Amino acid sequence: MRAVTSVTTGRNKRYRTPIGDFDYAYMSSCFFSPGAEYVQIDASRGYMMASPEKAIFDILYLRYPDLGYSEIEAHLFENMRIDESDFYRLNFSNIHQLLDSCPRRSISSLGKLVARKNVAKKAHNG
Repeated sequence: MRAVTSVTTGRNKRYRTPIGDFDYAYMSSCFFSPGAEYVQIDASRGYMMASPEKAIFDILYLRYPDLGYSEIEAHLFENMRIDESDFYRLNFSNIHQLLDSCPRRSISSLGKLVARKNVAKKAHNG
């Protein structure tokens, strides 16, 4: 059965439905909003949608908090099957403060990878 996970500042919760499971996973409010944008459905309803960069942050934060720097690339490109060229086209500037402030090891590793990528990009363009 399919499961969809959403991040919330409320408590963890799982809803089982005929079409799949819907999980709501707690994240501290200081890490919740940066990198997400409000999408309005109509005059009275809307939802927050994570950017691709924020979605990567969220998955690492929630599911893989202790990945070291030596493990991060293999995890992203092999285990999570993120296309490497697509990853290196992402712009992590909208969540830069999250990468710098989050104490989880996997986020620190992601921040180092992004910094290394940006240095390589500047050297190539510069």
